[in-house]
Amino acid sequence: MEQAPRGRVRLHGLRDAKQKTWILGEDHWGITLRPAMPVPVLQLYRKGELLAKAGKISEAAGTWREAADQAAISGSSTLAPWILFHAAQTFAKLPKRDWMDDFYREAIQRAAGAGPAVSSELLIAWAEALQRRGQFKAAQLHYQESLNESRKTEPLALKTAFILNRLGNVSASLGDLAGAEKYYLESLALRRKEAPASLAVAGCLSNLGLLEWQRGDLIQAEEYDSAALKIVRSIAPLGSMAAALLNSLGMVSFRRGDAPGAERYYRQALRIQERLNVDGPDTLTYLNNIGQAALKQGDLSRARIYFLRVLGIRQKSGNLVAVAGSFNDLASIARQQGRLLKSEEYLRRALAIEKQNEQSGISYWLTLQDLATTVYEQGHLDEAEQYYRDAVEVARNMGPEFSGRAGSLADLASILVLKQQPEAAAQLFEEALENIERDAAHLGGTETVRSRFRSDQAVYYQNYIDLLIAQGKAEQALQVLERSRSRTLLEMLAESHVNIRNSAAPQLLEREHLLHKELDARVHRQLQMLSSGHTEAQLASINREVAEILSQYQQLEAEIRVSSPAYAALTRPRSLSTGEIQEQLLDADTILLEYSLGNKHSYVWAVTQTSVECHELPSRREIENIARQLYQLLAARNQGFKAETSSRRQTGPETDEARMAGTAAKLSRMVFGPVRGRLNRKRILIVSDGALQYIPFAALPSPEVEHEAELQALPMVTEHEVITLPSASVLAVLRKAGQRNPPAREVAILADPVFDRNDTRIKAMGLNVRGKALSVSTGPFPSGQVSGANTVERLLRSAVDTGLIPGGRLHLPRLLFTRREAEAILRSVPAGEGMAALDFNATRTLATSPELAEYRIVHFATHGLLNSRHPELSGLVFSMVDKKGKAQNGFLQLEDIYNLNLPVELVVLSACETGLGKEIHGEGLIGLTRGFMYAGASRVLASLWKVDDVATAEFMGRFYKALETEKMAPAAALRKTQLEMREQKRWRSPRYWAAFQIQGEWK
Repeated sequence: MEQAPRGRVRLHGLRDAKQKTWILGEDHWGITLRPAMPVPVLQLYRKGELLAKAGKISEAAGTWREAADQAAISGSSTLAPWILFHAAQTFAKLPKRDWMDDFYREAIQRAAGAGPAVSSELLIAWAEALQRRGQFKAAQLHYQESLNESRKTEPLALKTAFILNRLGNVSASLGDLAGAEKYYLESLALRRKEAPASLAVAGCLSNLGLLEWQRGDLIQAEEYDSAALKIVRSIAPLGSMAAALLNSLGMVSFRRGDAPGAERYYRQALRIQERLNVDGPDTLTYLNNIGQAALKQGDLSRARIYFLRVLGIRQKSGNLVAVAGSFNDLASIARQQGRLLKSEEYLRRALAIEKQNEQSGISYWLTLQDLATTVYEQGHLDEAEQYYRDAVEVARNMGPEFSGRAGSLADLASILVLKQQPEAAAQLFEEALENIERDAAHLGGTETVRSRFRSDQAVYYQNYIDLLIAQGKAEQALQVLERSRSRTLLEMLAESHVNIRNSAAPQLLEREHLLHKELDARVHRQLQMLSSGHTEAQLASINREVAEILSQYQQLEAEIRVSSPAYAALTRPRSLSTGEIQEQLLDADTILLEYSLGNKHSYVWAVTQTSVECHELPSRREIENIARQLYQLLAARNQGFKAETSSRRQTGPETDEARMAGTAAKLSRMVFGPVRGRLNRKRILIVSDGALQYIPFAALPSPEVEHEAELQALPMVTEHEVITLPSASVLAVLRKAGQRNPPAREVAILADPVFDRNDTRIKAMGLNVRGKALSVSTGPFPSGQVSGANTVERLLRSAVDTGLIPGGRLHLPRLLFTRREAEAILRSVPAGEGMAALDFNATRTLATSPELAEYRIVHFATHGLLNSRHPELSGLVFSMVDKKGKAQNGFLQLEDIYNLNLPVELVVLSACETGLGKEIHGEGLIGLTRGFMYAGASRVLASLWKVDDVATAEFMGRFYKALETEKMAPAAALRKTQLEMREQKRWRSPRYWAAFQIQGEWK
C-alpha cells in the first residue's frame, strides 16, 4: 500500500488470482476487501451473502460455517477465522446480538492456530461491535483480552496504544473517568514516542479533551481539543477527526452557556462529515448537538425537527443506547412545553433501555436526573427523592471531578428540605457548593461566560441560604451569600495584581503580538471601508474576519492565563467569613447592609463590629416593582420624557415630586424598616441585589417617615455616608491593593471631545474637510449594518441597543458644559498638579496611555454608552476625529478598560448611566465601574442615570472643592456635595444630585 502525503492511496492486491491496483481518493472510499479464496469456498461465501441479504439468517449462518470448514481444509490458518469474522460483522446489524457473539466466538476458536496477533484482532473487532451497541462492560472485557493476546507476541507499541485508547473509551462510557484517564495517558505516551504529531496522537488528545469536558474542566478540555485540531489540520483538515474536534469545541462552548457559538462549531463539523458519510453515527451526533443548541436558544420547533430526524435513523441502526439518548432529548422539549406526562414517558423508555444495557455513565445519570425533576414537578416527592439518590450515586461513581454532581446533590437537598430533613439537606448543599466552585475554577472562557455559569447556579446558594435562615444560622447564611457574590469579579481582581505574562511561554506572547497586529490591520480596513463605498457583502466579510480574530485572541488570552502558575493559585479566591468582615472591613461608625432578593424569601443582613442580624424582606417581585417605579421617576426628566405612568393617571393632579417622594418612602420602609434601629447615623456600606442596584439609597427617606410628611422628609444622606459595593469580599481585595505609594500628581481630566467632522472647532481651525465623513453623528450607517465587531460598529451597535439612534443614525452632541466642569476642577487643584485634555486632545490614545497612572484621580467627562444586553459593547466615547478632521478610533470599549493599568485612588465617570450594566444574578452589574476596578482603581464615582449637563458641572465643581481644597475623603466629599446641591432650590430634586454614587473603598 502506498499513501501520498495528503490522502490519496494506491492499493495493490489480487482479485480472482489476478493482480489489481486501486487508487482511492480523499473522499469516502466505498471499497471493501476480502482475502483470496479457493473457488468452492468462494461459492459458499457468496451464497451466504445472498441468503443474509434475503433475511434468511439461519441458512446464511449454516452456509458460512460450511465455507469455514472448507477453508480449513485448504490449509490456510486465517481464512476460516476471516469468514466467520465476516459473518459476525453482518450479524452485528441485527437487533439481537446472539448470532454476532456466536460467530465471533467461533472465529476466535478457529484462530487458535494462527497465533495471538490474529486472535487479538478478532477480539478488537468483537469489542468494537459491542461498543457500538452500547454494551460497554462486555466490550471492556474483550479489549482487555485483546491486550493480553497482543502482549504474548513481540510488543507492537502502536497496536498496544490503540487498544489502551479503546479501553479508555469504554471506561469513560462506564463512568470510570479515573480509569479512562490512565488508559489515555498510557496510549498517548506510546503514540508520541512512536508516531509524534500523528493522527493517532491527535486521537488521544481528543479523548482526553472529552474526559475533561465530562469532569467540567473546560479550560483543560479546550487545550486538549485545540492541540489535537492543530495536528489534524496539518494532515487531514477535511477528515472525520477534524469534524469531531470542532464538535468537541462546540461542546465546550455549549457547557459554558454559549449556545450560538456552540452551534457554529457543530455546523462546521457537520459540513465536513456530510461529505464523508451522510447518515453515519458522527453525522447523527452533530445533528443532535445542533438540536441541543437550538433547544438552549429556546427554538423548540427547530430542536424537535433535528431530534426526530436523528431518532428515526438511530432506531433503524439498532443502537438502542443512542435511541435512549434521543428519548432524553425529546423529553426535554416536552417538559419545556409543559407536557410533563409525555416527558416522563420518554424518560421511562430511555431508562428501560439503559438498565437493560447496563449503562452507568453520563447518559444514564442524565436520564435519572431529568426523570427525578419531571416527577418532582408533578408532586411525587418520594419517587423524585429516589431518582435523585440514584443520580447522586451514579455521579459519585464517576469520580469526584464529574461536573454533574453539584446539580444532583443540590436537587436532592431541596427534596430533603421539603421532607423536613434539614441536617441531611445542609450537608448535601455544602457538598454541592464545593463542586460548583471547583467547576467554576476550571471553566475558563470570558468574564461573561463565567458570570453566566454562576448565575445559572445561583438558585442552589439561595436555597441553602433559605435553609440556614430557617435554622437560625444567620452568620453562616451570610458566608454562603458572600461565596455567591461577584465571584468572577473577585477572581479578576486577584488576577489583576499578578503579572501572569511573566511566566507565559514566549511563543504564546509572540502569537498574542501577531494577533494584535492582525486585528489592528483588519480594523483599519473596516474604518476605510466604512468611510468609502462598500457593499453589504464586503462589510459582512470583513466583519467575519474580525470576529474570527477576536475569538482567537480570547482563546489565546485564556491559554496564557491557564499556563501561568500564578494564575492557578487565583482561580478560587476565598470569600471572607462573617468574623473577618467585622474585623477587617468595619469600624465603630460603619454598618454593612447586605441584601439578597429571592422569589420566595428575601433578606437583609445588618453587620456591625459587634453584631450580626438577619431580617426577612418582601419577595423579589414586590421590592423590584417599587424599585423600578422609583428609578423611572428619578431618571425620567433627565432622559427627555415624562413618566406618565398608570398610577399618575389614576391619582390625578399629584406632582412628579410627590409621587417620587411617596415611592421612595415606600421602598425605604421595605429595605430599611427592619434595620432602622441599627443605623444610628452610621456610615452605611450597601451590597445590594437585583433592581436595588439601580437605586440611590442616599436619596431614600428615613423608614420612619409618616405618609403625610413624605414630601418634606429628609433623605438618608443628611445623616449617613452611603457607599455601594459588589460584595464585602471585593472590598477586602480593593483595600489590600490600595496599599501602595500614591501617584505624584492630583487630577487628569479628559473632557469635551470632538465627536464628528461638523464640529465648529474643525471649522475654527480653518480646515476644509472634503469627501464622505466618517462621522458617528451624521455618517450613513443604517442600523441593520451594526452587527460587526470593529470599534466603530461596536459604538454604533451600543447606540442602537441603548436607543440612541433615531432612524438608524447616531447623534452624539457636543458636551460643552464638560469644559466648564474641567475648568472648575482645575481651580480646586494646586497649580501644576492637574492636567486637562480637551477638544482634539481628549483621545482614546491618551485614555489608554500609562500617563494617566501618574495621577491620583482620573476624571472622564464624555459620553458613556451602556449596553445592558451586550455589556462588552459598553464604553466611553472620546474624540472621533483628529485636528486635521481625519477619522480615528475614539471608542474605549469595556474590554479595553479591562486591559488598562490604572492603579489610581479614584476614577470619576462624569457621563450618563456609567454606574449601570447588565445585571447577572449573583454577579451584580457587569459594566464600566467593574472594568475600572479591575484596571486598578480603588473606588469609582459613576452615575445611575443621565444628569443635566449644567447640574453635572455644578456638582463636580463642588465635589472637587471638597476633595482637593478641604481634603475630604471621597465618600465624605460626595455626601457634602449632595447636601449642598440639595440646599439649592434649582438642584433640590434628587434627580440632580442622587445619581452619583461611589463604589469601592470608603476609607
